Amino acid sequence: MLKKSISIYENALSVYTRSGFPDEHAVVQNNIATAYISLGELTNDAEYFRKSINTFDICIEIRDKDNSPHQYGKLKSSIGNL
Repeated sequence: MLKKSISIYENALSVYTRSGFPDEHAVVQNNIATAYISLGELTNDAEYFRKSINTFDICIEIRDKDNSPHQYGKLKSSIGNL
């Protein structure tokens, strides 16, 4: 079920492009990262945690420290919790 969710989120990125809808794009990327965390916890596969970190990094590029300090902090915290 989580893999299907990730696929659906990835399809949403074709609408919520980074250049056209940066905030929505970051939200969808955050949802993907969260799904990867859940997969990692369920399967005990470190690769899913790596994918989660990489996906959070995309969010951080959009919601950087200068433009979105609160969101930036939340994203960094999420990575730190891994």
